[in-house]
Amino acid sequence: MVDTAMQIDIRSKFIAGMDQDDQTKFMGAHQNGKLLPPHKPGNVMARLAMDSKLAQKGWSGQFITWSDERFQEYQD
Repeated sequence: MVDTAMQIDIRSKFIAGMDQDDQTKFMGAHQNGKLLPPHKPGNVMARLAMDSKLAQKGWSGQFITWSDERFQEYQD
């Protein structure tokens, strides 16, 4: 989860319409400092998008997380 305006909307506007598990998840992520600053995953995604040799690495079509160890070179 990334600390964006959408997270503020979730906590302030939409939380009442969620079940208890989702309320706990979203509120807890904020309260416990678990929201990522946008530049962390954004930097990795931007650098991956600019990598002209990405197709050769065999990552196309995979569901991945920005912090995957294969992307170490793309992280801050």
